[in-house]
Amino acid sequence: MPVHNTTSKALWRIAMALGMACATICSVRRCQAATQEQLYPVPVRGKYGFMDRRGRIAIQPLFDRVRLFSEGMAVVAIGGKYGYIDTRGSVIVPPKFEDAASFSEGLAAVEVGKKWGYVDKSGRLVIEPRFGSTSIRPCGTIFRGAGGRRDGRQ
Repeated sequence: MPVHNTTSKALWRIAMALGMACATICSVRRCQAATQEQLYPVPVRGKYGFMDRRGRIAIQPLFDRVRLFSEGMAVVAIGGKYGYIDTRGSVIVPPKFEDAASFSEGLAAVEVGKKWGYVDKSGRLVIEPRFGSTSIRPCGTIFRGAGGRRDGRQ
C-alpha cells in the first residue's frame, strides 16, 4: 500500500473520530441546554403541554404535538401545522408550517410547500424555503437540494 494512501486513511479515521466526538459533545450540550429551560412535555387526555421540575402544569395541554424548548421557544403543532411558543405558553409564531425544527443560534428550519428554509424568532423567513430536505444534526442543520446536493442546486 502506498504511503500516501495509508496516511490518507489514517487522517480519515482521525477526522471521523473527531467528528463523532464533536457530535457527542454537541448532543450533550444541547440536552443540557434543553433541561436548563426547566419545562418538560407532558401528555394529558390526548393533548400536550409542559410541566415544571416539580411536576406542576406550567403550560396547559392544548397542543397535538410538542418538542423540547430550545433558546426559549418550543415547537408546537395544532391541526397538523407547526409554530412556536415561549416559556409562558404564549404563541410567538402561529402554527402555519408543515413541519418545524427547534431553534439553534437564533434560527429554526421550517417546511413550507415541501421545501425547507429558516425563520428567525419572530417567524420571519430569513432563508426562503428552497431546499428539498433537511438533516437535523446535533450542532445544526444541513440542507440538501431536491437533487440531493448539499449546496441546494438541482
